[in-house]
Amino acid sequence: GGNVTVKFPGSNTQTVFGSVTIPLHRVIVSKTTGDITLQKEVTIANSIKFNTGYIVSSSTNLLTIKHGATVSSASSTSFVKGPVKKVGSASFIFPVGKGTNYNPIAIAAPSASTDAFTAEYHNQIRPYFSNKDSLTYLSDCEYWDLSRVTGSSNVQVTLNWNSNSCDIYTLSTLRIGRWDGSKWNNTGPVTTTGNTTA
Repeated sequence: GGNVTVKFPGSNTQTVFGSVTIPLHRVIVSKTTGDITLQKEVTIANSIKFNTGYIVSSSTNLLTIKHGATVSSASSTSFVKGPVKKVGSASFIFPVGKGTNYNPIAIAAPSASTDAFTAEYHNQIRPYFSNKDSLTYLSDCEYWDLSRVTGSSNVQVTLNWNSNSCDIYTLSTLRIGRWDGSKWNNTGPVTTTGNTTA
């Protein structure tokens, strides 16, 4: 706690645990090998910088970025393998991925500083494959979980694809499928940049 920077260096696997949620001010992830596994929720009050190395979180052991805190330098060599929770009213890019595939999801600014969203990336086929509304097909290799957990803000979502993605053929017909609890809904036309590779 306090105005302190915590750095995770070295090549060993590290575990963060405790009896209460662990509040950290600034964090720097700079590991040559080995993951940092959370066995308790960790909150970041000021900033977290991803240089090298991965944080492994879970739905019960979240990495929570508090209102006003920032995330920087996430890449294919350093991100969160698991869900990330963001609290606040600023736009945000969730530093999420799986394996060595960094594939973030972004949200526009929520309307309230207390609003909170949780996001996680999955590099596998999504569940409930067949119930797909008017969508022609669904990705066979990736999907994201994005949940509004506090507040009522409706936010614009930005997804991306890269060389690890699949099923990106024609940008003009690309759509986002949103699971509503019983089927994948076609969310309508989307704005795209780039090409079919990235």
